[in-house]
Amino acid sequence: MSIAKHAVMIVVAGVAMVALAEAPAPASASKAVVRFAGAELEALLQSPAAVTKTTDIRTTTSVPMFKSDDQKFASGVFSSTAGYAEFDSYAADEFCYIVSGEATLTAADGTVTRLKAGDAITVPKGWKGRWDTRGYTKYFVSYRSAQ
Repeated sequence: MSIAKHAVMIVVAGVAMVALAEAPAPASASKAVVRFAGAELEALLQSPAAVTKTTDIRTTTSVPMFKSDDQKFASGVFSSTAGYAEFDSYAADEFCYIVSGEATLTAADGTVTRLKAGDAITVPKGWKGRWDTRGYTKYFVSYRSAQ
């Protein structure tokens, strides 16, 4: 099955009408149809599955929802406080759907893309640039091809 079909399947799963009280372990997520919104999304970001990292620049929280056996294909939820992230080379092809907040992506060539809740974007592996935000939460689907 192609990457695009996998991405569509994950996005459709994210829109399904099933809610879980706690985040499933990545292995069990492959058999679950998952939707999180509003308070459920906040509970997910506070769940034991959430991984929070704090730096001088920002605090991020990531919740894995699915990872393929070969660890190349993944999906989940990611949230960032105000701050920024700079990329010399984006690690994976990634589809992002902004759930809340805003972000501005400035590519190395000067191209500026502004995102707000309800927007979606695909960032290609190898992209160079910077994400700036006053805070946002996104669903993501990523694929890391062989180096």
